Amino acid sequence: MMGIDKLERWLEFSKLAQASEAREGDADRNVVGSALEEMAAVMTQHHRYFDPELPATFLFLAEAVRDPVGATKTTVYGAVKSAENLVSFLGRRSMDVGKKVADAIEIHISKAVATSLIAGLSGAALALSAALPQGWVWLRPLLVAVGGP
Repeated sequence: MMGIDKLERWLEFSKLAQASEAREGDADRNVVGSALEEMAAVMTQHHRYFDPELPATFLFLAEAVRDPVGATKTTVYGAVKSAENLVSFLGRRSMDVGKKVADAIEIHISKAVATSLIAGLSGAALALSAALPQGWVWLRPLLVAVGGP
């Protein structure tokens, strides 16, 4: 049963990647890989706030998107979405949006810490946004709101 559940989730994820109007899968793979490595470095530097598997996963994804033969658009889409999820989570946390979310990491990341982490990730996030065909239209306002570039 577990295998079937994972297959169904993968099929749904693949459909989302193919149907994405933002075309994240068309992003520059080298820029995506570099941005993920930079984000992993920030997470490692601030290891107190991140599960150790998260930076390791970002490094794995960075390597995967750079594979000239094996990196599919779905792989690139997944890598971009992983980075987007991290930045948007920290952005919501830094602006006190969704304070009641039942997420264990939220207990450890205050508004001030989330804002600081956003600042640390901003360079990589901006580079990643610029590498996307349609960019992240929400990123610049978020960075301005938290006092970034």
